[in-house]
Amino acid sequence: MTSGLVSQVRGRASAVVRHALLHGPEPVLAVVGEPLLRRYSPRWLVAPGHLERLFPALDRHEREALRRRIHARALRKLMAYSLVRHREWRALEGLLEVSGLEHRPSGGAILLSWHLGFGALIKHALGARGWRPSVLSAVQGAAAYPDTIYVGQDSDVRARASAGLVVLKALRAGRAVLVAGDGPMGAGHEVVSALGQTPRMRVGAATLAHMARVPIVPVSSSWADARVRVRVHPALALPYDAAREAFVPVACQAIASWLERWLEREPEVLSAYHIDWLLGAETFGGIAPEP
Repeated sequence: MTSGLVSQVRGRASAVVRHALLHGPEPVLAVVGEPLLRRYSPRWLVAPGHLERLFPALDRHEREALRRRIHARALRKLMAYSLVRHREWRALEGLLEVSGLEHRPSGGAILLSWHLGFGALIKHALGARGWRPSVLSAVQGAAAYPDTIYVGQDSDVRARASAGLVVLKALRAGRAVLVAGDGPMGAGHEVVSALGQTPRMRVGAATLAHMARVPIVPVSSSWADARVRVRVHPALALPYDAAREAFVPVACQAIASWLERWLEREPEVLSAYHIDWLLGAETFGGIAPEP
């Protein structure tokens, strides 16, 4: 067997495994999720004791069941992101479902996403519906993608200011910009309340929204009924007439409160990074997947 044929066989076998794990029954993935993540993406593993602090009302068995569901979803996410890396667009199109487009703003807006659920698929889902927002990204290699404004995790103040200016111009020109609420948007932060904890929320999205006077529109993504469901939510109610120093902390808490409600409804979308963040860890942790 030639090396080219061997490579083809391996590639097809890998594709079969990816699709099987992506669409596998939840009880099966709950069993195999932890050992597979331990091998291929150990930083996505959730420590047993951490869930107790976030969900004290759950008993030990309920928390362990939740941990297994989080690992099952994390494994699905790993497989879904591999579709992106392998440019398997046809499989992606059949996987994505979008709702809430009636909340689409008519002009500029910050579409607030998270590295929760299947956040890296949001731009593909919206694009398949004819809505192609610009994307502010800190993912290495993202600059090669159309309509992407890149600011690296190790960028200096000048580079961040330059990226912020590009975003501001896009917003004022009436474009929507997809921004991750948990991205490395500079050192500024506000202490907020969420799930009984006091994490530090980065202020980039709130600051840009006030400067451009545009709405912040949350966009969520999660797994349901063998689909990645992307949902556009109503814009947050924010006091845009307030001065920036008053607006930013209110906006950050509004973002945190929205996030809290989502996590209470769908705690399975949590990741190890976000659990650490809620409990006070400050590192970005390399949470961004490849685009």
